[in-house]
Amino acid sequence: MGKILEQRTGLTREPHLGESVALALAVAAGDVGSFIGAVLSDHGVSSRQYPLLRMLRGAGAAGLRHLEISERLLLGAPDVTRLTRRLEERGWITRERHADDRRVVLHRLTDRGREKLDELEAPLQSAYAAIVDALGEVVARNIVTACEQAIAGAARLPRTESSG
Repeated sequence: MGKILEQRTGLTREPHLGESVALALAVAAGDVGSFIGAVLSDHGVSSRQYPLLRMLRGAGAAGLRHLEISERLLLGAPDVTRLTRRLEERGWITRERHADDRRVVLHRLTDRGREKLDELEAPLQSAYAAIVDALGEVVARNIVTACEQAIAGAARLPRTESSG
């Protein structure tokens, strides 16, 4: 394990390589996530709200069902309900029951939600550029490749009952 990771995690023993991978990914994701989260927060959007707004923009007029949002965001149904309620209160999304099946709730981005995403575009692009500047383009590309490999590898890990 490198000195930075050792300092950040407080580990004094040499961890298993798999532990180092898990720690490095978690610490790096936390740091980058905090940086992006601060940019979002400056514009009144949380790091949980932003991905949902983006997903709904991508879904277009068809919108997304509650279950689809839950699966994509890896959140439980009650968490999605709270999240979507807040976004609806702000006028950024609509929630409505499906005409044919009243158990299904459809979520769609509103014009105000689209405007909020447009407002975030420039500051987020600046933040993304700052990340690449801090890392260097070659390292940034290597991180993307390594994370793609980690995602594919994680999909092959054995699952326990609690991991779904």
